[in-house]
Amino acid sequence: MHGLRTETLLRSGFSGNGVGLLTPMEQVYSTPLLLLALNASHAPDRPNDGGLDFNRDGYADPLASIAQDIVDWLVYAQIDAGLGEGGWHYGPFDNRADPGEQSISGHVVLGLAAGEACGCHIPAWAKSELSLFVRHIQCGAGQGEGDADDRPGPEGERHRDARYGRRRPTR
Repeated sequence: MHGLRTETLLRSGFSGNGVGLLTPMEQVYSTPLLLLALNASHAPDRPNDGGLDFNRDGYADPLASIAQDIVDWLVYAQIDAGLGEGGWHYGPFDNRADPGEQSISGHVVLGLAAGEACGCHIPAWAKSELSLFVRHIQCGAGQGEGDADDRPGPEGERHRDARYGRRRPTR
């Protein structure tokens, strides 16, 4: 776990500590894989071996808390505008547009599923936005490039989510 990098989120997410955890290289591509490893431990309440203490209580944070910090960062990194809305790309796209990328989005979905199995909270709006991306990549005649840039995106009024400082669907 020493290869982790922290990033201060605009909002605190669900862990409440204002920290998001990610890997330093190919951030969105590799960070979800950490959740698979944490879930495979089958010990979400076990303190981490690296002594990471993001909540500053003097004790090593449990694996479940670290998993939630990773989930918080992945939700923050979700594309929330444009044709790739609801998907992910190599870097974070908070409040920015990008066509998204299917293989990276697939890694994130697997990671989020592992995070849920660890007891992490994933906001319903993040799942709704993912559904938009899935619909985008399945509609129309695609170019086979692994993204949603050749498909029309939905239009709709949005409002900000207080935990992440980003928009979410009002539907």
